[in-house]
Amino acid sequence: MLKHHFDENNFNNEIFLRFKIEQAKHIIRRSSEVFGHKLAVAFSGGKDSLVALHLTLQTLGSNIKVIYNHTTVEFPETIKYVKQIAKEWNFELLISKPKKPFLESVKENGWATHENRWCCRPYKEEPAYELMIKEGIEAEITGTYRTESIYRRYLRPIMSPKKNPKITRIHPIFDWNDVEVWMYIRGNNLPYNPLYDMGYKRIGCWCCPLNGPSHYRRLMRTHPYLFNFLLNFEPKHPIASALDVLSNHKNKPKFAIQICHERKNMFHVIFEDKNYGKIITEKLQKIEVHEEGQVVCIPADLRGFLESFTKEIKRLKCFVQ
Repeated sequence: MLKHHFDENNFNNEIFLRFKIEQAKHIIRRSSEVFGHKLAVAFSGGKDSLVALHLTLQTLGSNIKVIYNHTTVEFPETIKYVKQIAKEWNFELLISKPKKPFLESVKENGWATHENRWCCRPYKEEPAYELMIKEGIEAEITGTYRTESIYRRYLRPIMSPKKNPKITRIHPIFDWNDVEVWMYIRGNNLPYNPLYDMGYKRIGCWCCPLNGPSHYRRLMRTHPYLFNFLLNFEPKHPIASALDVLSNHKNKPKFAIQICHERKNMFHVIFEDKNYGKIITEKLQKIEVHEEGQVVCIPADLRGFLESFTKEIKRLKCFVQ
């Protein structure tokens, strides 16, 4: 009889409401007791930091500083959204900015790569740190949680800095997941960044070269003026330029081949249909596969084999689902 009346969804919701939300508020309260007016909230305009911000305002009130880091390549919707939230929720918004526009640095350094993410420190970390030091802030509340990636699986509620600057990180939703973040947003009817309804999963720098082809296909559709700007920009954007070839080539090729922009002895192959990439993956070894097969990195000495294999790809087209 007990099992007959048991509602799994209601039970899970009760656990979430009674424990995880209260746990998050407790972390915020204890952090406030320790750091007082030297505590701030980091708000990126994304869903996770939105939840951390709302929990903080619910717990401590609006008399707290909120920091937004403007990299100079934020989506225009994000900038408008962040300022609108600050106005509606009546908190003090502080905006940090880098020393020079991001695209100027790209002209000097080239686009960032997985091996050389030269842009993160001067455009994401240092401007915010400098602002916090100037404002006397010693700790910041973030929307980071450990299920975001394997690199954050050991995340704890409060993490002291191991090096300068000595800014302590507070993670009130460290034990949440993506589903619970959206449950909280919808349960509290919070206004969220409109980019999510356009299909974006990440709402950071719109031209980040580490985003996959799906991001730039979406950008082509939702913000064609930004995509076209990238096509005319020098140095060439590694992903946008390849997608432009796929979209506009008269012979409608099934893939575009580029020299690796990370300067490895490899070629980047960007497929129009990721199923072709999956077929290649099954046939070849020692290759890197990204975006579920849409991007394949192949050693330069295998390029001839790849080009000859395109005939086989076309022959197999009828079997591709």
